[in-house]
Amino acid sequence: MIFAYHKAARMFELCSLERTGLQSRFVDKRLERRYERINASLEKRQSSILNQVSAQRSERKAGYDFFHNARVPEQTLRARIYERLMKGSAYYAGQHLLVLSDTTEYNYAFNKTRLRDISSFGTLTNEHGLGYFAHVSMVMNQADLSLIGLSDIQIWHREQGRPGAHTRKKRFFEDKESYKWYASLYNSHQRLQRAGSVTYVQDRDGDIYESICKVKDIQGADLVVRNCRDRKIELEDGTRLMLYGHLAAQCVDFTYELKIKADKRKNRTTRLAQLEVRSQRVKLVCPEQVKKYNPASSWVDVVWVREASHSVPAGESPIDWKLITTHQVAGHRTKAAQIIAWYESRWLLEEFFFITKTGAYDLEHALLESSDGLRKLGIMVMDNATKILQLRQARQGQTDLQADAVFDEKEQRYIEKILPSLEGKTEKLKNPYPINSLARAAWVIARLGGWKGYATSRLPGMQTFKRGLDKFNTMVFAWEMDSS
Repeated sequence: MIFAYHKAARMFELCSLERTGLQSRFVDKRLERRYERINASLEKRQSSILNQVSAQRSERKAGYDFFHNARVPEQTLRARIYERLMKGSAYYAGQHLLVLSDTTEYNYAFNKTRLRDISSFGTLTNEHGLGYFAHVSMVMNQADLSLIGLSDIQIWHREQGRPGAHTRKKRFFEDKESYKWYASLYNSHQRLQRAGSVTYVQDRDGDIYESICKVKDIQGADLVVRNCRDRKIELEDGTRLMLYGHLAAQCVDFTYELKIKADKRKNRTTRLAQLEVRSQRVKLVCPEQVKKYNPASSWVDVVWVREASHSVPAGESPIDWKLITTHQVAGHRTKAAQIIAWYESRWLLEEFFFITKTGAYDLEHALLESSDGLRKLGIMVMDNATKILQLRQARQGQTDLQADAVFDEKEQRYIEKILPSLEGKTEKLKNPYPINSLARAAWVIARLGGWKGYATSRLPGMQTFKRGLDKFNTMVFAWEMDSS
């Protein structure tokens, strides 16, 4: 069984420059048409349950057949997402980008009796779970934090008989599940060749010595990763000690305030936290278990953000982030603050996962009968969740994204066609955004969703864009039928 798990871990393959987009078209044109119909329905109905997405029985059957079809591989569905990202490279060429990465799981254990095929599912964090993991990398422009797209999606399941921790420690880095952090980073960098530079932002599970060393060898790549364990370090004078003790002995560089939202899972109440920041440049000493593979020590900077004791409510844990970065920031307040801000931007990825689950699409309650089909459906839902976030970001014209990041040429033409009917007679009810901009399209979708359109009106939110997309796709479909 260990060998079976070894094969699963090897799923995290590195893409070559020639295969950055892979094959993004289906071999059968009928599958292309079916893909477009399902994709439009997902946007329109904001659900992953085909009974809700498809109005007619024949449509539902065709949808089920599409996801169960062996000629619809996961690789093609992912490649379509990467292709759109790379086609929009003119927007981010020469820019500094952020790539946020994290892992989630989709659990279908409650629906196990309905599933006819579970060969593409496995155990989850809770061994009683049944489903798959998804490691997603999201690209943002560092300048305005606008969402550009998804640069890598790794999907896998754990085989039964997963080896214990003692066995895993003896395996090569490339054979471990944690290799997903480096594989997604490498693949993203291949697909973002036109970017000026890229900073990869990862959570605690990405704190892997081998990965940190490998990133430093990639031109134009930097890393910000939250530390998860105390590490042995070496100072410039050769002194060796532990990281946490060394940081605790340093003076506070600066303080700042951060509004903390309530979180029942973490026993955290809403408050304005007083945060203390320290930064140091240190050399990470290579761990013994990997020294024979990677003997070199690695210089990094560490930014420690810790909540002052007087601002922590009784019974709660303080905010405590130790951020390891390949950027040189020690002693520079502005640079350290920038590293912290980049890490804080991870909230958008958390919201992305929320949309794919209970926030909108409810993927874990989809009623397909095969594990393979549910994984394919998950990829399409991730694509649509990205579009919703892009629309919401563009609602005030604060990004430079163009409409083609979300809408195809046909849909853009229809947006311009219906725009006059949504504008009022006064300048206050005119669409103020440039033609072909995503902000202009977002204004139209929001108006269709019931937004009043005045600058003083409350900004359109998730539900408004959901209603707007529903109505827009219905109108586009009717327009196409009339034109044919």
